[in-house]
Amino acid sequence: MKQNLIELKLRVPKECLYTILLDRIASCKEPGQEVIKFPKLFSKIASSFSIPKTKVWSLLYLLNDLGLIKIVFGHGVKINFSMEQNEKIK
Repeated sequence: MKQNLIELKLRVPKECLYTILLDRIASCKEPGQEVIKFPKLFSKIASSFSIPKTKVWSLLYLLNDLGLIKIVFGHGVKINFSMEQNEKIK
């Protein structure tokens, strides 16, 4: 069965937990590297949200199912999203 990728737009407030989570994941990316390694990712997310590693896996699987990241088994994750900085019009 052929999978078609659909564009997913999430409209979430600037300072909600999901945007903070996505920002923390993006901050783990090193220049020149496409894959974010699991140890760095787990350390950052688990300490940021004070959750055990088993809960981090749940979050990563959710983001993978939404298409925001791609889990590369045995290595880490690839980012499939971009954080747009929208300013309020005054």
